[in-house]
Amino acid sequence: MLHFWILDPDPASISWARAALETHFNGARVLSITSTRAWKRALKHEAWPQVILTEAQLPWGTVEDLLAYLTRQHRHTPVILLSDRVAEGTVAHLFDRGLDDYLPKTPPQPLLLAARARRLLADYAPLRHQLTYLKRLDKRVFASDNPHVIATEALTLLAESARAIWGASVVVRNDSSQTGEVLAVYQPIGTHLTHAGEHCPLEVLPPIPPMLEWHFSSIEKLPVAPLRHALRKKGVQWVGVYRLPIGPNIYGLLHLGWQQQEDATPSILEFISTTVHWLSSAVYRAIKLREERHALYQARALTNLVLSLNRSLDTDMIFRRLLEGLQAVVPYEQASVWEWTEDDDLIVRHISGYAVTPEEFNAQINNLPLPPREWPTMTILVETRRPLLIPDVTQFPDWQPLDFTQNVRCWLGVPLIYNDKTIGVLALDASEPYRFTEEHMHLAQTLASAATIALQNARLFQHEHRRREELNTLRLASLQLVASLEPSEVLSNLLWETLRIVDADDAHIFLYDGEKITFGTAIWDGKIQDHPLNIPRPHGITYTVAHSGQMRVVPNIRKDPLFTDAPWEGAIISIPLIAHGKVHGVMNVAWHRPRRFSRDETSLLQMLADYAAIALENARLVDTLQSKIRQLSVLSAASAALREANTPQEIAQKLAEQAIRLGKAESAMIVRYADEAKTQAVVEYVIGMDAHLIGHFFSPTSGGLTHYLAQANRLVTFRDLSQSPLLQHPHWVRHIGPAVAIPLHTRSGDMVGMLLVGRPHGAEPFSEEEITPLDALAEIGATALQRAHTSSQLEEAFLQAVLALSQAMDARDHYHGGHSKQLAEWSGAVAHAMGLSEEETETVRLAALLHDIGKIGIPDEILLKPGPLTPREWEIMRQHPLIGARILRPLRRLEAVAQIVEAHHERWDGSGYPRGLKGEAIPLGARILAVVDSYGAMIDKRVYHAPRSHEEAVAEIRRQAGKLYDPHVVEAFLEVIDYLSPSPPPRASHSPRPFPPTPAP
Repeated sequence: MLHFWILDPDPASISWARAALETHFNGARVLSITSTRAWKRALKHEAWPQVILTEAQLPWGTVEDLLAYLTRQHRHTPVILLSDRVAEGTVAHLFDRGLDDYLPKTPPQPLLLAARARRLLADYAPLRHQLTYLKRLDKRVFASDNPHVIATEALTLLAESARAIWGASVVVRNDSSQTGEVLAVYQPIGTHLTHAGEHCPLEVLPPIPPMLEWHFSSIEKLPVAPLRHALRKKGVQWVGVYRLPIGPNIYGLLHLGWQQQEDATPSILEFISTTVHWLSSAVYRAIKLREERHALYQARALTNLVLSLNRSLDTDMIFRRLLEGLQAVVPYEQASVWEWTEDDDLIVRHISGYAVTPEEFNAQINNLPLPPREWPTMTILVETRRPLLIPDVTQFPDWQPLDFTQNVRCWLGVPLIYNDKTIGVLALDASEPYRFTEEHMHLAQTLASAATIALQNARLFQHEHRRREELNTLRLASLQLVASLEPSEVLSNLLWETLRIVDADDAHIFLYDGEKITFGTAIWDGKIQDHPLNIPRPHGITYTVAHSGQMRVVPNIRKDPLFTDAPWEGAIISIPLIAHGKVHGVMNVAWHRPRRFSRDETSLLQMLADYAAIALENARLVDTLQSKIRQLSVLSAASAALREANTPQEIAQKLAEQAIRLGKAESAMIVRYADEAKTQAVVEYVIGMDAHLIGHFFSPTSGGLTHYLAQANRLVTFRDLSQSPLLQHPHWVRHIGPAVAIPLHTRSGDMVGMLLVGRPHGAEPFSEEEITPLDALAEIGATALQRAHTSSQLEEAFLQAVLALSQAMDARDHYHGGHSKQLAEWSGAVAHAMGLSEEETETVRLAALLHDIGKIGIPDEILLKPGPLTPREWEIMRQHPLIGARILRPLRRLEAVAQIVEAHHERWDGSGYPRGLKGEAIPLGARILAVVDSYGAMIDKRVYHAPRSHEEAVAEIRRQAGKLYDPHVVEAFLEVIDYLSPSPPPRASHSPRPFPPTPAP
């Protein structure tokens, strides 16, 4: 939208001018300003006009003041004077001060006014565009110090201001360079001139005739066909080329393209010619600043890199920092560091930018017919001791290509020299020819020299550090000898130290007993392992060293006959472990790559092996001693456990468990003679065998292992028991391999049975050191079994005496004759009804038989008194449960019976005697006996009361349930008493037995 301002205090006098502008400029906005206030408001809030129409005299000044204001504000706006009150001389003066046109108010001339305004707008448009460009250029370009930013912004603004549809600016050096650096591109074309920073061949650029500052021509006159085609495809038909005099060594070329020749008016071309001088100064300043900054950056980078190299004591870190630092100052794409070995081979130690590892790199060059040390490039570096720059390897006839260096076009090699000797080579690659310059070569040489010094310093430090580590390793090894008593721990620690000091990949120790090699310990994959990487072969290096007692050093197993068809590659040192003139094992230290070994390394490994041999021998002695101590400890524990066992079954179980523990076995059997004549034997206990064998009786007189032991009177060992012809029952032991059968001899020499201990098939046979403590354990077990047998006989005799005493007691009291047997029958029935086990039921029945045995201590005058007892007599009578318990307790097997006897007169509500126990504090057997005894007393005829009927007695028992008697016992009693008569016949299932039977010896 066009804006017009009309400055006149009398708007009516120029209304015709307002109407003319609105009529001839469709959509134009015409603002009338008549006062000072309106003028100030317009300056602050209104859009600036394209044309101003003014009277000579205004309320806030004159037209001359207006022209001065526009000059001060850099407002390039055309001004038309509309006035009838100015003289000719004044108008001429105003034209000198910047007035653009003059027209009298009268007569009104609207068509002439519109025509003159249109002309002024057309004349000012290019100037306005140029001024806008220069302002934007000043704001966006000259504030930057980056030449690419300056060129890009300037080119974009210039192309837009000049109505160009394509543009590019390139910097070219005043030398023989065939390429230029692209500074900026506007609307890229083709494959060249696509982005800032790229290097563009000069041959593709539109040329400029010599000695001309700029040139304008049709694209059809361009000599380069691809460029014509690309520009035509973009729509460009005319091209202008401007020379930018940037500096003494470089110049620039600015290219602009137009679709039509008319678009590039002479004023535009002249304006561009003027602008390029500004642009040249800005670009030159930025390029110089960039070069200075780059030089400063290089200096700082070099300083920091040299300091970093000198601070590092790790060779790999030095190589890595060297290549990383070089990349900041030398534009390489791939780099490698080569080093001469002790064998005068040239190998790659470190690489960067390659798609292979150093190992793969070396593997490929090792397969070449010409070794790297004989390559022409390497030969030149060694002979001249100077850097070698090959700008284009395709022009170097002796270039040695590799599979992964096919894209290399530019190569730079720098020798690494120390003490006047070439120790390696630094090689840099680039895929673009002429990428490296002389400056790059000097920078690389400087850094390579610093890296060489740092590398040698690091190696000296590492050598000294390694020597200290070796001494410290030997010190630690000696400490291990006195600090650790575990063979595996000693050997593992020594292996860790060995790997750390010699930087090996894995290590093994194999033990040797003079005949057989067995695995000791190993480290591979960075941790302790329980199996070796490879099993030693009969004619391999491990057996060879064990038999010869000599160290074997193999730098490359592929070249050693001992490793024919070996499944791995690398190097190995195998050292015998010799102590006191005897080979105890072999230590193998391996690397996963071929390598050479120094004398220091082999000497250190030999010393470590000597320490390992001594440590192994000492640890074995300690292990033997500890084994003896463990055996004694087990025997002591076994003796204590067997002393606590009472029955033959308990003793047999303890004996079998201790034999398993002591013999490190999995199976055990205890056989005991069941009679004095030793015609019957019983399997008392087994572990690791069929449990159904326990309690099995057999005859040992008809042959078999037990019979053989009795005849031979000594122990027998087996490598495979399942194949022994001595077996009477082979299927019992078909899973047992190594075994030992030991006769159970008491101290008096009497054989009471057999101890059999076995291991599974494939296990180690029992050694002499293991059999000796087992034999001692067998003697302890035999004595314990003999003691249990004797004790069982004594207890059985005591029990029979007690039963006889009970029967005598029943005979003494004619009112109680047969009473105990009847109570035993009833008590057993109630216990059975309550779900008690067979053993618990028998205990209750036996307690019923013996419940009144304590009355043996009650005087006859009280026990047989026909009338009521006095309180004193009752006090004595109530002691009979305690007396009975004291009679029974000496026999440990009757402890449960004694508890029932002692409490059978206690009552549910605590009103009983002798201790006033209450509820479940009373033993269950005593609660059963209390109900049954009370029932029997009610239905029996006594001297002090007549017998009650069965129904009356049952009713009384039911009435006292929960008071005197346990209600659950009463409930069970009522279930069974109805089918048990007061004098029931003997019943097989409930017949009283004195105690669970004891197996015959």
